[in-house]
Amino acid sequence: MAATRTTSEHDPLDGNLGELVDRLTEKFDELATNISAAIRRDVDFYRTNQVVTDENLADRIRTQLVRVLYSLRTGNAFDTTEARHTGRLRAEEGIPWDAVVRSYRVSAATMWQAIVEQAEELSGRISTHDVTWAASRIWSMHEEFSEAAGEGHREAALELARRKEQQRDAAFDALIEGRVGDLSVAWDTAQLLGLPRRGPYVGVALDAHSAPDVRQLRQKLDLAGLTTAWRSRPDVVFGVLAMTQPTQIEPVTQVLQECHGTRIGLSPPFDEITETSSAMRRARIAMTASRGGAAPVVVFHRAPLAVASVASPDVMSYLARQVLGPVLALPPPDRDVLLDTLEIWLQRSASVPATADSLFCHPNTVRYRLRRIESLCGRSLRDPRQLAEMCLALESTRTLGLAADFQRAERAP
Repeated sequence: MAATRTTSEHDPLDGNLGELVDRLTEKFDELATNISAAIRRDVDFYRTNQVVTDENLADRIRTQLVRVLYSLRTGNAFDTTEARHTGRLRAEEGIPWDAVVRSYRVSAATMWQAIVEQAEELSGRISTHDVTWAASRIWSMHEEFSEAAGEGHREAALELARRKEQQRDAAFDALIEGRVGDLSVAWDTAQLLGLPRRGPYVGVALDAHSAPDVRQLRQKLDLAGLTTAWRSRPDVVFGVLAMTQPTQIEPVTQVLQECHGTRIGLSPPFDEITETSSAMRRARIAMTASRGGAAPVVVFHRAPLAVASVASPDVMSYLARQVLGPVLALPPPDRDVLLDTLEIWLQRSASVPATADSLFCHPNTVRYRLRRIESLCGRSLRDPRQLAEMCLALESTRTLGLAADFQRAERAP
């Protein structure tokens, strides 16, 4: 910032420098008009937009020009209060910072041109030193006003961003909690979140304790042609993804499967934004059913067994213990071998040879373990109803972590 010129250095009221300032003051309205016209002509944003009216632009210029002429007359430091205020106003009006700083540069150039013209009319009566000093003051004005306007613009921009984020969060919360019933309000909410008015959409729930960086995830989904909106809560990160067609859930799943180490649930596709609340409940249930690992995504309508196993945790925990209790009560090595064998046997479509290949053991070993499970649980794996009970109990045991809980309960005094 340029140092303040004192009266002892050069008093503009002495000699013809004071006369030059007087002439600029007499042409105040003309000078303000010229600056306004130059900004409208030379600054791209102002030339192509009428966000700031001619009247508003001229008013801002006059207010700050008064302070500039006063500083030129007295040599005092520039009063940048109005410049800071202007920066805030322009940010609130959505005017980019580069347009604001460009307008101050154009203003300074126009002021300098006016000084040169007046100095020429005073030729021989005003020294080169006086003109040089006036020029330095004008460009100091440009630097100081631009800096002050920049501070105001940044402050207001941050405040606006925070308010917008708060509005987005509140709008998303209303959707999640089912407080948006009117379709027109729902459409306004979708617009605020950057989503189209109609789907198909899909709801996403990510475990907040292990969720990936949402910004990076958004970028990956953007590359897949998806528009997304997100809301982070302490335990879960919710998302709504806008698709061009329901089948686009496949690339969504592929992208999300890359998020190893977390748990992710997807809702079925839905068409109306007012269905977001139901979709989020389903996505969260699907997330709870996920075991994480290398395949972290559970799609609600494609994993009915996994979803059913966690839909009512208390009930499913009780029923799973009733069905698999004798297996869960075994020492951990025996328990884990039997549970792994049963799970892989089910995954391999009840094929003993395929199960043996996966477990690197003899088929007879697989048959022995399955018969032991039947004996311990008092259920037959050949009976469809009893097999369904075993499947659901095993899924609940895995997703709810019942095996370890059972062992702790058994050891408790």
